[in-house]
Amino acid sequence: MSHRKKTLVKSVLGTAISAALVLGVAACAPEPGEAAGSIDKETQTTSPETEWGGQDQPEEELQTTLPESFPTDVFVLPEGITIYNAGERGTGQWFLVLRAADAAAATALWDSIVSANGFTVSDEVETTEGGVSATLNSVTLTVQALTIPQKDGSVLVNYDLSRMM
Repeated sequence: MSHRKKTLVKSVLGTAISAALVLGVAACAPEPGEAAGSIDKETQTTSPETEWGGQDQPEEELQTTLPESFPTDVFVLPEGITIYNAGERGTGQWFLVLRAADAAAATALWDSIVSANGFTVSDEVETTEGGVSATLNSVTLTVQALTIPQKDGSVLVNYDLSRMM
C-alpha cells in the first residue's frame, strides 16, 4: 500500500473513531433545558426506603400492638383502628402508625384523635406528597403528626409522641 493510501486510511479511521467518541459522549449529555446530573422523575425507580417522604422505612418487623408503656390514658384511640406499626423510642417517647382505608378515613381518624384527647393543633401544613403535617399539644403530650398517602389509596397516619416532663 502506498504512503498516500496509508495516510488516507489513517485519516478515515481517525475521523470514524472521533465521531464515535463524540456520539458516545453526546448520548450522556443532558437534554436541552435539563440540568446535568438531574434525574428523570418519570423513569426514576422508588425504593421502599424513599416512600416515607425521604425517611428510611424501618427494616425491623412491624409491631402491630402498642407497647406496654404506651400512654393510653392520655392518648386515647378510637375503636376499630388498624395499627400498622408502634413502638417506644425511649423514656417518655413513642411512635404510632395507623392505617386508614382512604383520605376521608384518615381525616376522620385525625379529627377523632384530636378531639378525644383535647389537642390543640399548630404548624399544620400540607406535605409535598399530599398529606398533612402538624404539631398536636395537650397538657401532658407533644405529638408530631403526619399523614402519608400510599400508592394503593390508603393513608398512613403517623404520630410521634413525647411526654411533657
